[in-house]
Amino acid sequence: MARWSHHKWTPDFDDQYGNTVLASEATFYVAVWAQMTTQSGIEWNLPPKEWRGQQSVVPADVMLNCFKTNS
Repeated sequence: MARWSHHKWTPDFDDQYGNTVLASEATFYVAVWAQMTTQSGIEWNLPPKEWRGQQSVVPADVMLNCFKTNS
């Protein structure tokens, strides 16, 4: 039976470069996401700035009509 406690352990690729690869992938993802959201020309249909942060109230009858079926 081999005694693994005396086995010399050497780092593999993931041990040496794992964090670097993970950080570069995250940076690439954020850069692509930022490019797509700012330069793609998509209309995001955001509300006017003066409306942001305010709670909208939907009347109960309107909310209940959303769930009605035509049967």
